[in-house]
Amino acid sequence: MSMWIKRFCVVAALLGLSVAADSARAQTYPARAITLVIPFAPGGSTSIVGRAIADKMSELLGEKVVVDNRPGAGGTVGTKAVAKSDPDGYTLLLGYTGTLAIGPSLYKSPGYDPRKDFAPIGMIGNAPNSLVVHPSFPAKSVAELIAYAKANPDKVNFGSAGAGTASHITGEYFARAAGIKLVHIPYKGTGPALTDLLGGHIPMAFAPIPASHPNVSAGKLRALAVTSITRSGPTCRP
Repeated sequence: MSMWIKRFCVVAALLGLSVAADSARAQTYPARAITLVIPFAPGGSTSIVGRAIADKMSELLGEKVVVDNRPGAGGTVGTKAVAKSDPDGYTLLLGYTGTLAIGPSLYKSPGYDPRKDFAPIGMIGNAPNSLVVHPSFPAKSVAELIAYAKANPDKVNFGSAGAGTASHITGEYFARAAGIKLVHIPYKGTGPALTDLLGGHIPMAFAPIPASHPNVSAGKLRALAVTSITRSGPTCRP
């Protein structure tokens, strides 16, 4: 999370310098509103990042940047829509590992080729996943979770942002490494998965830290682990 915030600060600063240094280009583009497609439902880290970027882009470019959430099939529905849109610079995609790497490898025909259908603009940042559980779930540590899952095989569900997403693969990898059996429940984004987790409909989920952190801080969810090598540190503010 801290790495994402810091890199966002740097990207925002560099974007401001770029616009100021090339005022002629800024006068010709954009000439109308830009659509930023987020291939997941609202409430997840992709939406959190996307809306922050859209607001800053709109401020710097002087044109409205419209956020368009298009969830489905692990993010491939919205990604495909952007791949088929006019290549005029007015339809942008907020892509990530799941949509640009995992999806094309998992699905036989996702409807796009990430190497041919997209031109990268720049990296915004990254965030590790977190393993979060409902407060009513008995496990209070990863070790306790593994022990509970071994005693209750195929009875522990975990939510993810959708089949083929990073959170899905993280959950499957964790289960295999720990020698346990978990039941995957796919959603159309991290937001819907966390909503069901908060409601007690599922006991656990893997979710990026920017999406899970507010509920963990509020005591509504319990965080057991993060997928980064080091502990998640304090954030910086732009």
